[in-house]
Formats: sequence, structure tokens, C-alpha cells
Amino acid sequence: MTLTDTRATETDESTPSAEEGSSAAPEKKSPRERFKNFGDPNAVARFAGRAVALIHGGGKSDPDKDAAQRNAKRAARRRKDTPDRDELTLELRSTIGNVTLTGSEVTVWYVMGQRSNSFMPVSHVNRLISADALAYSKLVGRRCQIRISTRPHSVYEWAERTWDDARRNGNPIENGQDQEASCSGMLMRDQQHLRRANFSDKWVYFGVRVATARRFPKDPQREVDELASEIAELNYVLAGSSLAATAATTEDMEWLLRRSVSLGLPCAAIGIAQDYEPKTVELLQNRARMTGEPYEGYVKVTGTVEGEERPVTRYVSVLTLARLSDQNIPENIDSGWMQRTDAVSYPVEWSAIFDVQSPTKTNKFIIDQMNKIRDQMEHYVSDHKQDPPEMLKRQNTLGKQIQGEIQGDHGGLEVRTEGWYRVAVSAPTLDALDRRVAEIRNLYGSKADLERTAAQWHVGREFIPGEGLQNSGFSRTMSVKTLAAAIPQGTANIGDKDGAALGYTAGSALRGFSWNMHRDMESRDRSGLTVIAAGLGGGKSYVLGSIVYRAVMQGTRFNVLDPSDRLGRLCDLPELKNRSRYINLMRGRSGELGPYRVVADPKREHYDTDTEYQRELSAARGTRRSLMRDILESFISPKLLNDAGGVTASVITRALKQVEPVRTSTATDVLVALEKIEAGELETQLTEEHRIRAGDVLEDLRQAAETPIGRLIFPPEGEPAPTDDDLDVDDNSMLNVYTLNGIRIPKESSITAGDTTITERLSMAVVQLAAWLVQSRMYEGDRAERKGLAIDEGKTLSAISAGKTLITKSATDSRKFNARVLLSSQDVTHFEVGTGSPDALDNLVGTVFIGHTEGERAQQAALQLMGVPLNQGYETLLGQLRPATDRRREKSDAEKEQMTEEERVAEAIADRRHFIFFDGSGHERVVIDTDAHPHVKKALNSRPKSDLEAEAEAAAATTSTTE
Repeated sequence: MTLTDTRATETDESTPSAEEGSSAAPEKKSPRERFKNFGDPNAVARFAGRAVALIHGGGKSDPDKDAAQRNAKRAARRRKDTPDRDELTLELRSTIGNVTLTGSEVTVWYVMGQRSNSFMPVSHVNRLISADALAYSKLVGRRCQIRISTRPHSVYEWAERTWDDARRNGNPIENGQDQEASCSGMLMRDQQHLRRANFSDKWVYFGVRVATARRFPKDPQREVDELASEIAELNYVLAGSSLAATAATTEDMEWLLRRSVSLGLPCAAIGIAQDYEPKTVELLQNRARMTGEPYEGYVKVTGTVEGEERPVTRYVSVLTLARLSDQNIPENIDSGWMQRTDAVSYPVEWSAIFDVQSPTKTNKFIIDQMNKIRDQMEHYVSDHKQDPPEMLKRQNTLGKQIQGEIQGDHGGLEVRTEGWYRVAVSAPTLDALDRRVAEIRNLYGSKADLERTAAQWHVGREFIPGEGLQNSGFSRTMSVKTLAAAIPQGTANIGDKDGAALGYTAGSALRGFSWNMHRDMESRDRSGLTVIAAGLGGGKSYVLGSIVYRAVMQGTRFNVLDPSDRLGRLCDLPELKNRSRYINLMRGRSGELGPYRVVADPKREHYDTDTEYQRELSAARGTRRSLMRDILESFISPKLLNDAGGVTASVITRALKQVEPVRTSTATDVLVALEKIEAGELETQLTEEHRIRAGDVLEDLRQAAETPIGRLIFPPEGEPAPTDDDLDVDDNSMLNVYTLNGIRIPKESSITAGDTTITERLSMAVVQLAAWLVQSRMYEGDRAERKGLAIDEGKTLSAISAGKTLITKSATDSRKFNARVLLSSQDVTHFEVGTGSPDALDNLVGTVFIGHTEGERAQQAALQLMGVPLNQGYETLLGQLRPATDRRREKSDAEKEQMTEEERVAEAIADRRHFIFFDGSGHERVVIDTDAHPHVKKALNSRPKSDLEAEAEAAAATTSTTE
């Protein structure tokens, strides 16, 4: 990197030039020497005077003098009158592995282990902060540097891993020559979208200085060998601490050095990663050129970028932490004070250089300050007979407090540090840079002051390893615990490196979010049950459809039960039209949803032993009988069902006993058994009351069987149960969407109160049976083959015991049969979360998506399902997960063109579905984004059209009619 200070090319007016007849050559001044007088009032006045003269003309112009000055400048350019070479070259001399060596210093570099603190209990975060503080305290007497940088999210590697995973574990959809309608086309669209989003991955480097003088300046390897034992001890201390800092690899160092010398510039993937020797450092320093003007709040960085024909320029402003108030982390905010900049939509770099001071040195400094304060207070009280100012009293109190903390600290948590904290913000234009600087400052509000120092060219160099501290102004003294509360290694550590590109994180950091939905079952031994919950309009069907679309395109066979028919439009997409089936069960065959038929029999090849197989076979038969009982009871009037003597229950039990619980039996067989009980042909020991009750029950059931919905459950007497040969099973079909279009599902309040009509009870029964039918598809084909099951309207399933059994069975069998089970509902309280019930989902769930949730009970149940502590403010956050932007006027194309990039990003984030995602180990706020596939987004959009959209469609229709 060629570090250039534009002031060095200017001719000093106080020194005669060779063109003016000077007998001696003008003395060259290095940039550092020219900068050191910036604090001199006379120098500042001279500079200001020249600036005023240049702006306002400064009186009459002297043509001869002006010509002489121009000639002098031309001569200076011809002589290449530049600063000394040492000022332009990097201090770095060489690198060996993770060690950087300058002319005098040796620093060892590590990569910190990343972690997420999102939705953690406050006590747990406090323990982590204390553990980090203890790790810092072990470095007493050393100078350290934290460098937070980024690497571009490699969309190529993501697509390659995802494609290889899909080919290896499934049959990705490929439609011949039509690549757009193929899995490869879907991945290409995702690649382009991710590239435009410019997501980056956070990397946190930690440098520790191990030598301040070189013993072997000409032999770097010998220098490192001499320090080997000290470096090994340092490796042990850092790797075993909560920082989880491991030695940086050669590739890690290449990234750090390139990003640092090209501060703010886009950085391409690393090709060659090797140690730097003195002769090759020049290649590194020539990658970019940094220039700056006096008192400007930015520097200009220009360099070549792979893929660009011309050099690329970025404007970089370095903000220095000038004041930091008590942050109360994590009680008041959900991220560290250094981590907070991860939430912006553009890369931000940090450089924190700090010295870990010994308690003795700190205590001596405090004593000296206390003595000064005491003398000042005595001056007020004794000499002037006045009360000391309140500020002086507060300083005295604070000094005593710090002194007491240091003297009483036996764990190292009050060790003090002196540091300099810089954050670098870059942008392609100065206007954009000013907006970004303002946004960064707004992140901190009154909690911190971030100042643009005058010496931007100098503080920009601090980001380069080996350059060291360039400007000692604005030093901050803090305890190691306050430093640890910065949580530099905090990030959105969630998702996978491959799988469906569902969107991005939008909580503690802005990162791409991909999810391999079968990794839990195949590698982590977790349940495959995923609960998706959100209030009305919260986007749960949108999430369901997004996951299903991507999974099917990647070769996973999915069966979907969509009672309200929102996801059926996926079957009309060009890429899925010939590989999907839309099945309206409301127009199915008689007996299509028979309780005995919809429960699948286990297959012998799926089990290792006969004992295990027989156990599962017996369980299936018991499930059929239980399901049949639940369906019968849902059809009988509540007054008849809830008789005091239990006669109705006894009659139903006797009738069910007469029917063998196998798939070939039908619900009509139970009606035949009731009829025979009424006639006295069966169960002859029963009383007359039982026989009369059998007739009453039979009458209720026959009325239900005669309805259009009822015939799906009760086929005509003597007609065998339907088989799977001609409707439900199709080996070529990758997506089967079962819908109950037209069915009336009762409201939650009616279900809870038991105040439902016969039609509503029939509807609930049909949904239950349809869910069992779809769930039975889990057991088809190869046990290890990837498969998926999605069920909407989960609240209806939880209304009766057979539905709860279905949910439990789906969760427990998902890992055995490598099935991702998506269960959607408006409220997780439908699943008895937190009640201690054996049917509760608390311990059965693998992953969770929680959207906008209102109501204290629902919010607490959602947090319990994710394992998030209650009463720590997270309930409010669930209420703020708005489903989408308010109904506002759509912007015209002209208005969109005038929007800044930050405004576009902010509006896009606000207009998408926000969810809290729990993957079994961590939590993060995510945004589901299908902008890469507009046709899919349109198919899944269930919101009414906006006024502008309606007008556009009407205009298009009018134009088409006219033509």
C-alpha cells in the first residue's frame, strides 16, 4: 500500500526553493514532522491565514510572485519531491505464520471464537463477560490489538456446497434445457441476489505483542524460534480461555493484511496465501493508495479490484471513541458496545489498541490523582474557605471507589487497561459517507461520543498490523470487565454454510441466513419437528411456502396439508407444474379419510428386529382405534356424549371392539356394530339402556355420514376401503399439496369453549384425518431418504387426543425416517407448552420460527418453547415483530430512483417477515426473503393488493383489451 499524504507535495512557503536562488536545497520534512506542529497555535494560525488568503484572495495579486511559485511547484514535481521512503513504506518487515515482525516489534495474531448472546439470560451473559475479562487480565504488561474485519460472503462456495449436498442426498429438479425452471437456475438467482446484498462474514483478530525489540533483525525465523516458548504459553492461555482464540492461519493473515492496507475497498477471494518476506512486502503496500488532506474528516483509498477495469475509490472516515458512559450490558441492551455496529448493512472495521496495566501501576496512578484532588480540595477549603465544586467531589468519590475495587479485587476483574478505539466507515461517495457516519453515531446515542479526529491519514494506518499507535489522543482507561463488555466476538452465529438461502439475520448482526433442514437428523441427532407460529398476517404460510419451495427444488419430496389452500399455488409454478400434484380432499373418494385407512402400517424393512417391528405394528393398531374413537365422539352431540352414567362411552367402546383395527376396515363397520348392539345381536349382556343409547348414537352418526364431508369418512356399507393405487402415490411427484378448499374451521375461542356446531365438528375431524393421511407419507420409500411433511392449522390438531398423538409421533419418528416436519399455527399455546402435560411440545421440538405474537400468555409460551428466559424484556420484542409494513402508498419508479441505498435496505427490511429462529442451540432474529424469486413471492402473497398495484393491473388489462 502506498501511503501518501498530499500535504507533503506542497512547497513550504517559509523555505526558499531552488528556483528562487537558494544556495541550499530545501529541507524535506516527513509527514510525521509536519503533523507534530498541528497543536501549535502559531502553526494553526499560519495555516488558517493561508486558507483565508486562498479563499478570499488576500488582497492584490503579484503576477511575478505567482509565476515563481508555479515554477517552483513544477520543479518540485519534476524532482519527485516526496517524503522519505520510510514514511511511505509499511512498518511491516515480514510474517511467519501468525507472527508479524516490524523493525522493532513482534506480534502474534489469533482469531477469536465467535458466539451469539441473543436471547440469553442476563446472568449467563454476565458470566461470559466476566470470563472474557479474566482472560484479558492474564495479559498484564502486554500491548494488544483487536481488529474486527469482514470477509465477503462467498456465494459461489455456498452454491457449490448446496448443489453437491442436493445431488448427494436427493434428486434436484432439472427441467432439461430450461435452466430457469431448474434447481441450478434457482441457485443462480439466489447467488445473484446474495451478491447484490453484499453480505459479509465477521472475523475478529486478536494481536498480542511479545517483543518490543528485535534481537535478530536480519533473521525473522530465528527471532520467532527464540520466542517459541513464550508464544506456546500464550497459545495455551488464549485457546483455553473463554475467548477461544486460536492461532491465525496463513490465509487468515493474508485476509487481515489485504483488508487493512485496502481499508474500505472491496476485497476479492484470496488466491495465494504465503508468508511475506522483506522483498515481497512491497507487493502488499502497492495494493492501494491512501491520501488525505489536513483537517479533513476522511481519507481517500484507491486501488485495483478484481473484476474492475479501472481503479476503485472509497472514502474512509475513522471515528475515535472519545467518551463511553456506563453501558449496563446486557441488562439494557442486547449487544456489546463494540458489537453494535454489526447491525448496519455495510462492512465496518474496528481497531482497538490497548495496554493491560498491572494493578501496581494503576494503583500508583490513582494515588497520584487522588493527591492532586486532595490538594485542590484543601485549596478551596483552607485557603478560600469555600466548598469544593461538585465535579471535584465526584472525582474524589470515583477515585476512592476505583482504588477500593483494585485493592479488593482478587480475581483480576478490576485490572485496568488504557486503550485507543477506532471504527472505520467507508462509502463510495462523500455524501454516503456522511450518512453512514451519522448512522453509526446514532447507534450509540448519548452512550458514547465518536469523534472524527483531524489526523485521519495517521489513524487510518493504525488498522494495518505492525503500524502501531499513530495518535495518542482520546485514550480511554477502563477495567477489563468494561472492555469485555464490548463483546467484539459477538455475532449472529446461526444457520448453516449450505442449504436453503431463506434470508438474513437482522438482530445483533446483518448476515446471510442459510438452513440445511436435514442436517439436524443426519448429523446432530435432533428432532426434525419445526414449529412455525405467528399471529394473523404474521407470515407463517409465507415461511412454510418458502421452505417447501426450496426443499422440493433441491430434491426433497414434500407432502403438504394446507386446509385453507394458500400453498396450492406452488403447484402452478413452471418449475413444479409437472412434478407436483394438487389434491382437493373435499372432492375425494368415499372413505378417502377413513380413520383406519389414514394411519400407516410400519414396514418390516424399516426395523432391525421382529420385536421392534411388532411393537410398532401394535402401536399403529392402537392409534387407529384411538383415532376412530375421537372422530366418533366429535360427531355426537355434547349432551349425549357427556351423560352422567358413562353409558355412551361404554357403547362406543363395545362397538369399536367389534372392528379389527387394520387399514382395510372402515368407519362404516363401526356403524354396523352399533346397529347390531341396538338390535341385541351383539353384546347381549348389555342393559336395555345401553341398547337405546346405541340407537341414539347411531342416529347422530348417520346424520353426519350423510353430509358431503361425512362421506369422506363413512363409505357406503359393504364398500371396501380405498387403496393408494390411483390417487395419492405418484413416484414422479416431488410435491403433493393436500387441501380442504371450502372447509369451515371453527374459531379458536369456539374450540376452547366447546361451543361448536355439527358442521364445525365435522370440519375439525376432517382436518385431523387429513393430517394423519399426509403424515403416513413419511413412512413410504427408503427410510434414509430425505423427505418433508408440512401441516398448517396446528391448532385443530391439538383439539383432540388423536391429533396430539400425531404431533408426538411425527416428532419422535422424524429422526428415524429423516423427515423434516413443519407444523404451523397462530399460537404455540395450542400445543400445551409449559403446562407439564405429556402431550406438550417442550422437549420434542428441533427448531422454531416465532413471528409477531401478541398477548402475555402467548408470548411467554413462545419463549418457553425456545428455551428463552421469561421476564427479561424479550416478551416485548415478540410483540414488535411486525408482520409487514403498514398499508402505505407504494412508491413510484421515480421516487424509488431518488432513494439512497440505505433507505432501500431499510424499507426492504421493514417490508419482510421477521421471525425469531431457534435451531436447538441458539437464537437469532431473521428475515425471510424471497426477492430472488419474484414469481414465488407473488404466489405466496396472501395480502390484498395495494391501490397502486390494483391500478397498474387495471391499466394493463385495459391496454390488453384495446389491443
